[in-house]
Amino acid sequence: MSKIINILVEGPAEKGLVTKVIEPHLKTFGHTVNYRVITTSWGHKTTRRTQGGVSNWNLLLKDVKQWALECQYDTQNVWLTTMFDFYGLSQAHNFNYAEVMSGLIDPTDRLNKATEHLAKLVNSPNFIPYFQMHEYESLLFSDISILKSYFPKAITKIKKLKTETSHLGPEEINERIELAPSKRILNIIPEYNDYKADESSDMIKALGLPFVRTRCPHFDSWLSRLESL
Repeated sequence: MSKIINILVEGPAEKGLVTKVIEPHLKTFGHTVNYRVITTSWGHKTTRRTQGGVSNWNLLLKDVKQWALECQYDTQNVWLTTMFDFYGLSQAHNFNYAEVMSGLIDPTDRLNKATEHLAKLVNSPNFIPYFQMHEYESLLFSDISILKSYFPKAITKIKKLKTETSHLGPEEINERIELAPSKRILNIIPEYNDYKADESSDMIKALGLPFVRTRCPHFDSWLSRLESL
């Protein structure tokens, strides 16, 4: 039976991935997909809100709980999920990262703990929390050579980056500030920041969803869960 799947995303890049890649794919399973971008701040002198980025845990949680509440009219057929970067969580305002992650060293254990923590706080039977390990750009590292088509002047640097990360799975790329997936790209292609919102999802689409899923098992597991609803 077809379901309504609502996806709360971190920012414009994730929105692009949903509209260009994930939504068309889930439609083949009969599902309807909607999305929203999280609120990150409210203007002090206006009622205008800023969207995108996991920078304020309280606002993120407020958005998740609000949409979860809106989905309660049909907990069997209307679902809510998220797509947030795990990487940014340690920097999020109002999130006690050290307390929540106490005693956990392995990144996968910490990711699972964050997922469980969000699920417990939202406490909704039709909520599927998801954090991307470690960043949205991890998906690009399924084959980082895709950047060559968009940044031909950086081909040599892209080849070097691919060699440097060849021993790691895309979702194993280190979450440290200087070694996060996006930082590795920006270190060699600063202009990537201008392309990210609109074109990074095109890059992932060009790689092909089936291929990306073989390289990113955590991402694949999430999609499999949504497909099977």
